[in-house]
Amino acid sequence: MQRLVLVVNTGGSEGLSMVKGIRSAGVFCTMTEPARLEIPEEALGAVVIGGENPDTRAALRTLRERSLAILAFGDPAARLCEEMGGEVTGHALTNQLREVHFANLGVCRSVEGGMRMLQSAEYLSLPQGCRTLSVAEGVTLGFDDEAGRCTGFQFTPEAHDVEASEIIGNFLWNVLGLKPNYTVEGYAEQAVADLRAAVGEGKAVCVLTGGVDSTVAACLARRAVGDRLHCLVIEKGLGREGEMDSIRNLSEALHLPFRLIQAQGRVMERLRNCVTPAQKRQAVEQFLADRISDEAARLGGHVVVVRGTNYTEVLDGEAAGQLAGEIPMAEPLRPLFKDEVRRLAEVFGVPEDVARRQHYPNAGIALRCMGAVDDDKLAALRRADEILRATLEEAGQNKPNTQAFAVLADFSSAFMDGTPRYVVILRAVNASGEGHIQVRRLPQDVLERAAERIVAQTPRVYRVVYDLTSVPPAHVEWE
Repeated sequence: MQRLVLVVNTGGSEGLSMVKGIRSAGVFCTMTEPARLEIPEEALGAVVIGGENPDTRAALRTLRERSLAILAFGDPAARLCEEMGGEVTGHALTNQLREVHFANLGVCRSVEGGMRMLQSAEYLSLPQGCRTLSVAEGVTLGFDDEAGRCTGFQFTPEAHDVEASEIIGNFLWNVLGLKPNYTVEGYAEQAVADLRAAVGEGKAVCVLTGGVDSTVAACLARRAVGDRLHCLVIEKGLGREGEMDSIRNLSEALHLPFRLIQAQGRVMERLRNCVTPAQKRQAVEQFLADRISDEAARLGGHVVVVRGTNYTEVLDGEAAGQLAGEIPMAEPLRPLFKDEVRRLAEVFGVPEDVARRQHYPNAGIALRCMGAVDDDKLAALRRADEILRATLEEAGQNKPNTQAFAVLADFSSAFMDGTPRYVVILRAVNASGEGHIQVRRLPQDVLERAAERIVAQTPRVYRVVYDLTSVPPAHVEWE
């Protein structure tokens, strides 16, 4: 059983950054929230980090009852002090640059001080038996219980934060006694063994979509059960231009034979009364689940469905359709972030264009077609999306961390002649490894070239606009 660290995110993006930082150090960890705290049996310690949250103290109490070592950053440090019997006696400072000093004790051993931006800090009256680890002009910033099992700091790690990295390292190696033994290659070996055990003498079913998640999941299953893996390709009519040719080439390159199900008409029928993105997503996901259930019934016997759900989707709360009956399901990529899945793709020899492919929802272009969908709208949107992709590729702007796509809105009702008229909205965002989403400002000449081509080559499109709305308040997708 691999030991792990639990990150409890009380608010903000610091929790996701912490998870990725700990994993990059070679220690496996997962993330949860105070209100949904579930402690894995294999957890040795917890990092509690983020902003104010009404459930923080209850989560800290549960962690202490389970005898987990705790390292708290930010507001949870003050709540830890209270939970241990101390007091918060007043507010000390907000958003001030201060020189921070560290004692050569506990997780601060060998940590040097320096200037640090302190977002917020309280005056703490430490409980009996605790000692001060860090101060800034008379304000206690860091403390522990002398044994190092409960430690808190009233600041959060910053980018390229040497002091915080040393503190976290001391917690992992010295307090928890862990060794850096987590790699995606090692995880793949365990995932293959788990799949082999789950399938046993039965069969496995996996849907190939042409994306990196389903491809890597299929590669893992293929290595686990060999020819007892049955791949499906479901042609929904919602993919990019040339999608089926790409899947065929991928299948041949990775030796993943598949059975093709032509379902364009049935999918359009399911989408007939769907208007909102949520309705479209649910309709397509359930259609896919129904076809997977049909395939499991056709094969007969013990059949395990292998899905390519990744950890990013788990944190975002994305849900797949419900399988019929009690068909067992395996999600070998569930603990992995998208960038870890991409690294695993390299291990399996997945072509780079697939490994670096931008995210594409199962509902495909239907999700990016505002309102009701029909064949004409989908054809126009598919063409506009391909023109955008080709224009960015030609200009060297198709970066691995960029998600760029087209959205179609129908403005026919704004005109009196009854002729369909569409507006295409272009959208591009950059996603950092820490989960931050930033709107990307594409070069003006590239946008102009894309707009000219879309209007000239896409029937009924009379206007192209560029969406610069930040995330948040907006979503990446138009929903």
